[in-house]
Amino acid sequence: MNQSQPAPPSLPYRILVNAQGVRIWHNYGNVNPPPGTRIEHAPLHFHVRYRNREYRVYEDTLRGYAGQPLPAEVEAVLYKNRSRLKRATHRIGKWYRNLRQSQRNIPTSQEG
Repeated sequence: MNQSQPAPPSLPYRILVNAQGVRIWHNYGNVNPPPGTRIEHAPLHFHVRYRNREYRVYEDTLRGYAGQPLPAEVEAVLYKNRSRLKRATHRIGKWYRNLRQSQRNIPTSQEG
């Protein structure tokens, strides 16, 4: 890597929070997935597991996907970790924008 170029953005750890029986993570299924793997989709969201149930949470509002109600314990952990989740969202977005930009800059075999 050229010293004048900044390092490309990196993704945060997959598991973002694991506290009080609540696990919050983001799937990176769209990063070189093996065949048959579900591809992660927009809009950006987090997955939450609590008491053997899984919830999806919008990153911008920290509310349940499609109005899905969240247990009070989950809401408390989301609220307590909202800054960490916002930072993770920013890093994921920065990584994705960098990926898209680098894909646009790859010359095709037909180019000179």
